[in-house]
Amino acid sequence: MEISSIIELRIRVSDPSDYLKIEDVSSIPSDADEMTAYRTGENKYFDYKGIRVPLLLSDSTLDTMITERGIDKAEASAFQRIVSKIGTDMRLVKITHGTDSTQFQTLSELYSFYNNLAADAKERAEDKTNEKVGKYVQLATPKIYGGYSL
Repeated sequence: MEISSIIELRIRVSDPSDYLKIEDVSSIPSDADEMTAYRTGENKYFDYKGIRVPLLLSDSTLDTMITERGIDKAEASAFQRIVSKIGTDMRLVKITHGTDSTQFQTLSELYSFYNNLAADAKERAEDKTNEKVGKYVQLATPKIYGGYSL
């Protein structure tokens, strides 16, 4: 398991959310940073106070995605998994609290946000593999003045 790749992918997909940096440590340092999540083991992420941070995807899931597809395509796949998880959560909240609840509205916004990120990540991954790139096409016959037309 390549920890640095998993951490890079977690930062790209904001899992855990609200953290700009993730450090792999044996224990949480005494001078911990508020914007840093600390990884102490597989699926064990903590904030600066030592409170466990919830994850949307496990380390092993991300590792499998990176191994199978590479980090760029794994990013798009991770977003798609997150979107499906949020969609499931939305259905549960809709049944228990209704669509007018604040929790449902928040999940709805998250769903839309991650869905757009998934589409963007997929496009970026395709661009890097030279799929769907622009092509030069001549749309009109050029007129060369003072000579013959082609």
